[in-house]
Amino acid sequence: MNDMTKKTFIPQFSRKELIARAARIHTLLRDEKTGVLMNSTTENIFNAITFNGSTPTKVAPPVTEITRIKTYHRFSASVYLKPSIAEVMAQIPKEFLHQVDAFEVILFLQREYHDSDAWSSGFHTATTVLYKYA
Repeated sequence: MNDMTKKTFIPQFSRKELIARAARIHTLLRDEKTGVLMNSTTENIFNAITFNGSTPTKVAPPVTEITRIKTYHRFSASVYLKPSIAEVMAQIPKEFLHQVDAFEVILFLQREYHDSDAWSSGFHTATTVLYKYA
């Protein structure tokens, strides 16, 4: 596949739009000791969620699952999933965008949504859970 025909797996949005979404939609990270923690930062949204330089700010309020979606995440090493907040913000379906309060990327490689075209183009696929506050 040459650059002219290369498939785009992650929709493109302006930096401003992605930051606006990230300001409203919180990142949930699971912690084995305390449960689900919330990270509400809009800093470093283009870095990996697990390495974005910020610590989760508080324990999340109760949530209700809206849906699970397939998301794509660029990789530099095929064995390590490093999703960014911006990648997720760009892939939330329009029909759920105004319902979603938080999201969680299942942080391990899964076969549930395996996509060979994405893999060969340098993207992992993951399950991302969209939530609303209960």
